[in-house]
Amino acid sequence: MANMDMQIETIDDANFEDALERDPKRSVVVFKTDWYGTTYIMAPIIFNVAGEYSGRVSFYMFDYNRTSAVTQQYDIRNIITFLFFRGSDVIGQLTGPVSADTLKTKVEELFFSDTVGNNHRG
Repeated sequence: MANMDMQIETIDDANFEDALERDPKRSVVVFKTDWYGTTYIMAPIIFNVAGEYSGRVSFYMFDYNRTSAVTQQYDIRNIITFLFFRGSDVIGQLTGPVSADTLKTKVEELFFSDTVGNNHRG
C-alpha cells in the first residue's frame, strides 16, 4: 500500500553531505527530475518502499536539474538513479525504472543481509 503522505526530504548540493551524516548507516538518494515521465511513474513505488523502511533507512530526493556538483561527483547520467549509501560511501546503485520488489530486494541485500558483511540489522 503506497504511503504518498510520507515526506521524503529533497536535498541539493548545499545539504547533501549533511543529509548523509544524519543517518550514517543507511541512506538512499534518488536522483530524479520533475519534467521526466519516469519520475511520476516511480513516485508511488519510491514512497511505498520509503514508508516500509521508515525509521530504518533514510530516503532522499535529489533534483538532477537544479544542481550539478553532486551529479558530477557521482557521475549520474540517467534519470532515475538510486544510490545506496553507508555514510558517505556508495555501496550500491540502481538505474532506471524498477519495480518495488527490485528496490526492496536491493535495500535488503545492501543494508540488512548478513551475506554482504552487514551485521547491523534493525
